[in-house]
Amino acid sequence: MTKKHGPVRTALNHYLHETWVHKKWSIPSMILPGIGNVLIAYLPPLVIAMVIADFGGDLPTNLNQLVPYFLLLGGAWLLGEILWHISFLLGAVYQSKAINRLTIYALDELIRRDATFFNNNFTGSLTKRATAYAANYERFLDTITYNVMARLLPLIFAIVVLWTISFYLVMALVLLLTVVAFVILPFLRRRMKLVRIREAAGTKLSGHIADVISNISTVQTFANEEFEQKQNKKYANDFTHAMRVAWDYDTKRVHRLVFPMNVMTNMVGLVLAVLVTDSAMGMATVFVVFSYFSNVTRLMFDFNSIYRNLESTLSAAAEFTVLLEEEPTVYDKPGVKDMKVIRGEVELRDVRFAYQDAKDEIIFDNLNLKIQPKTKVALVGRSGSGKTSITKLLLRIVEAPNGQVLIDGQEIKRHTLKSLRQSIAYVPQDPAMFHRTIIENIRYGNLSASDEDVKEAARRAHALEFIEKLPDGFETLVGERGVKLSGGQRQRIAIARAILKKAPILILDEATSALDSESEQLIQNALAELMKNCTSIVIAHRLSTISKLDRIIVLDDGKVVEDGTHTELLRQNKIYAKLWSHQSGGFIEEDRGR
Repeated sequence: MTKKHGPVRTALNHYLHETWVHKKWSIPSMILPGIGNVLIAYLPPLVIAMVIADFGGDLPTNLNQLVPYFLLLGGAWLLGEILWHISFLLGAVYQSKAINRLTIYALDELIRRDATFFNNNFTGSLTKRATAYAANYERFLDTITYNVMARLLPLIFAIVVLWTISFYLVMALVLLLTVVAFVILPFLRRRMKLVRIREAAGTKLSGHIADVISNISTVQTFANEEFEQKQNKKYANDFTHAMRVAWDYDTKRVHRLVFPMNVMTNMVGLVLAVLVTDSAMGMATVFVVFSYFSNVTRLMFDFNSIYRNLESTLSAAAEFTVLLEEEPTVYDKPGVKDMKVIRGEVELRDVRFAYQDAKDEIIFDNLNLKIQPKTKVALVGRSGSGKTSITKLLLRIVEAPNGQVLIDGQEIKRHTLKSLRQSIAYVPQDPAMFHRTIIENIRYGNLSASDEDVKEAARRAHALEFIEKLPDGFETLVGERGVKLSGGQRQRIAIARAILKKAPILILDEATSALDSESEQLIQNALAELMKNCTSIVIAHRLSTISKLDRIIVLDDGKVVEDGTHTELLRQNKIYAKLWSHQSGGFIEEDRGR
């Protein structure tokens, strides 16, 4: 878990940690530009001062006397440029490695978040935040290396040289810098808040764009392009306004303070240079003092843009680190062990549960349910009766604060999420596909499966019938979320994936969309193959599936109200019989709720 310091501080800590991890390259890379700047910008005034002191302000008639000075200047400039070049090379090595690590870390953190987290955040917004978090490291380190460290070391060098000339010069310089910092910092803190507002507005804008693109078919079929364009314009205007406010504050407040202070400091430096210079030191000292004061005060003027770059990069990164403050509600507790599931017995014991966003709505109040190994059980009930909630509890997508959920007598929250979910094959109503090939999508059920195993699973799922007709066969890209495949084809791919997993427990949320008779029969055959030799829990919608299962559990208002076979429940003539009699189009109901 990330220790809480606030999102900006957390982002800074992450960046500094990555820099330290690669210290073999980062430290030399950060120091060399400062040394290079000393050679390029701070040594030449000393050499020129030496010329003035040696020749009294008049150039010698024999220019050969200046050759040593030219060589010294040229050598300093050349060495300075070489040091800068080496710094660039070292930076390319460690920054690429650091960005790679940050990118991996960002996805690692997102993957371990629970379902509630993803329900409350735009996919596009999360993508933007994660990529910006990693990508801004380069800009942050470039600013630190080439704008801060490249000026800090020369500043130290200048202070040492000025100290040798006069203690009062150093005291005056430090006093001026302190006054400037004292005056400017409160304004910079205010601007940081404005930059955070700007970054948040930018995140909302990118999230809306991603939301529209991912639902473009809905937008177009409802002819709501103009509505979405207006919404996008609103978000864009909000972002532009936040950006202008931050820029205006920077220009009208901060720059107006820095500019006169820069001029004032230069004038003070010139006056002090004249005052502390005696006749023996002459114009050479005046030149060095004024040159150094000008360079240092230029740093003060550049400080505004340096700070702006740093706050911009850290604010963008903080849009991701703020997410880390949201602790997941479902995670592996310390000391948990892997679960070993062999039989596939499922039990819910005295379970009390309500969703976090609707705590007043109790879904289950002391629910008790036991499913024997290798039985095929249907969960039936009206919308909101709790069918889907049971599957979420079994998969630990959500967690019940009271009661126990057990598999083979093992309480699931005392075992790792990975081992639990490896023991369960899940086929949802609307199977999601990765924008990858068909063979990759099927192999997702068992990443170590061979091509032959994948093709056998596809055969058993009756997916070969359409896969072999495709031009690229198993190498066909299915499109985002599988848009290139029909609903029936996606279902058979999902069934093949579950077959390949060979899990002892199957959770099947039957699709409620009507299929043509051929697809219907193929899927029924595939389901029969899938449910062999495992405990099967089916949120049943298809009448043809319900009547063939070993047991039917009827839920109503979070309680088990009926339990038996199809024939037994029809004979009781209660809720199940009514649902059956109200069947429509081969489905007992449509339910995508809880």
